[in-house]
Amino acid sequence: MNWLDQLKTWLLLALLLGGSIACASPSVSGPTVASSKVVTVIKKPMAVHRKITNKPSTVGYPASFTVWQFHCVPALEYDVVGKKQTGKQQLVSLKITKADVQLSLVVTMNLTDFATKREIAHEEGHVKICSTAYARASLFAESAAQSIIGRVYQGQGDDMDMACKAAIQQAAAELTSQYRKGTVDYVNRVSQLYDKIDAKEKMPVDRAVNLAERQAFP
Repeated sequence: MNWLDQLKTWLLLALLLGGSIACASPSVSGPTVASSKVVTVIKKPMAVHRKITNKPSTVGYPASFTVWQFHCVPALEYDVVGKKQTGKQQLVSLKITKADVQLSLVVTMNLTDFATKREIAHEEGHVKICSTAYARASLFAESAAQSIIGRVYQGQGDDMDMACKAAIQQAAAELTSQYRKGTVDYVNRVSQLYDKIDAKEKMPVDRAVNLAERQAFP
């Protein structure tokens, strides 16, 4: 089928929302699926890894630290509702009709080979914070996806393909930005407070995490 005659297509966008690259091990359990007529969310189980090193601390990080890596991969279906030539540029208007979203989370605890039980417990607190956020991830993703369904986005490029990609990127960026607020931004805010509380109070990890969550969102 000629590209210009195709009114519906799929474009897959992989958007890394936070963290650094880490290798994921095979999941023990399968993904969960939340679906409506126009939105489907597939959430892979959270993966947690431990890396042991005897290297000195990296600049800006303590000897042991935890990195969280949220992924949101939306595949958007659309109708072309308008297109025109503007000079040498193509302008296109796309209406989002369906969204399939894949979610994953990889958390890596980077521990020194001389880490104390207290230090390990502290890093496990960060894992707990990530787990809390990820437990609600499907709801945030579905809400974000629903918010762009029926919306029209415009894109411009040297040809129709580039113009469509530009429009879809806008829609995907809006979706992932909303998803980030309930996941990455939540974890970052709570973890920052958790570090301060735990360094000062030296209370049990669960209490420190709960206190950080209450202070972050009073």
